[in-house]
Amino acid sequence: MFERSYLIKPFFMLFVAMLPMLITGCALSAYAGQSAYARQSGSMVPVSSNLGGFSVMMPANPQYTTRPIKTVSGHWVTQHVYSVESPDGRYAYFVAYNDYPYALDGEALNRACQGQADGMRGRIMRQENVSISGYSGRVVRIEGNDFIGVSQVVIVGRRLYQVMFVMPKNANVPSEASRFLNSFEIRA
Repeated sequence: MFERSYLIKPFFMLFVAMLPMLITGCALSAYAGQSAYARQSGSMVPVSSNLGGFSVMMPANPQYTTRPIKTVSGHWVTQHVYSVESPDGRYAYFVAYNDYPYALDGEALNRACQGQADGMRGRIMRQENVSISGYSGRVVRIEGNDFIGVSQVVIVGRRLYQVMFVMPKNANVPSEASRFLNSFEIRA
């Protein structure tokens, strides 16, 4: 059995800290967060952000955090993270977005996907170009020695969205995982 600190918290730290660094070249300290998991036999909670321009279904009310990030060009951006972790630490659900002072391109999408895998010390097992709410994005399956992560990365002008579910390799995929990933919509 995985302990909470073994799987999810290190991933969350990498998710919050590494991806913006890999895209913008900035250095961040690690951050770990948790939220209450009020799961009631598969029920899902609608989560929407007018500021973030998205909606999604999550298995509980997420913890919302922000943190300033300094880019290589000297600009500051704010990372917004909505996260839910199961009580046993085996499952984690994340939605994050950053707004940059410049438009992002396809290369930023490539760096984001590879940056997630590198930061988690995993490898991309499968990736597919997709359209999410009419915007170009990518769905990526990342595997490490002990975990599986499924990520959706979407760029909308100057905004980078990341939607990710992570679990141990030996766990059963909960029904909430596909409901979470399939429910993400951009309302920009």
